[in-house]
Amino acid sequence: MKFMIPLIKNEFRTRAKKYGLFLFLGVVGLIQVLLITAILKIFKYDQLPNNPFIATFFRFYNILFFAYSTMLIPVSAAVIGYYIISVEYISNTWEFLLLGIKDKKKVLMSKYIVSLIIFWIQQLVIYGVFSIIQVIYFKQQLDGNFMVLGFFTVLFFQVVLFTAQIVLHYFINNGVVATVCAVVFVMLFFLMPRGTSNIFVEKILMLTPTYIGMFDTFNVVNFIGGVVVNLLVASGMLSVAIYKFKL
Repeated sequence: MKFMIPLIKNEFRTRAKKYGLFLFLGVVGLIQVLLITAILKIFKYDQLPNNPFIATFFRFYNILFFAYSTMLIPVSAAVIGYYIISVEYISNTWEFLLLGIKDKKKVLMSKYIVSLIIFWIQQLVIYGVFSIIQVIYFKQQLDGNFMVLGFFTVLFFQVVLFTAQIVLHYFINNGVVATVCAVVFVMLFFLMPRGTSNIFVEKILMLTPTYIGMFDTFNVVNFIGGVVVNLLVASGMLSVAIYKFKL
């Protein structure tokens, strides 16, 4: 890891000058917050589900936030992937970037790490803003303990969908095509059967932030197990992308 630190620092310095990246992420984040707030207001979720774990409206709205946010994770990932990975194809700079570096894995990993950190920052800001909206606009009582769970949900239960989109930017040298693939992920979200009676659907939802809403009573072991599964799946996808990467 320490051998990649200079590469990571250089990547951050380079991307800090790309205002378009942060502008688009800001727009996507604003849409995410406003869209979910509007949905919750319009459809009037004024009855709590019959679930002891979701005992307050703050928790209920948090879980709805994560459920609706799932479809927008690939969109944010596509913006980041375009500006950090696809841009190298567009500028024909991959060969220059890899010149003199014996292990291409370090370059590819450093780009992924920077992408993930930027994504985490965006998503944590969005989650924080929405929590403030819950307190100020929806007049709900802040639940600090549940927000800690929300924090870890943002960090670990969005990583699979994020990585899946980023991997496409490694494999597809056309940045526009790779970005449009995010639409496919969004469509799959809408087409997925609702409910968790289907065991396949249940396992898929375990790889999304929706998983936090599947508890009847919170179980630390199951939650940590979900974190481990998400990290393993994301690591597997990234490993395949790095191993198969060719210019």
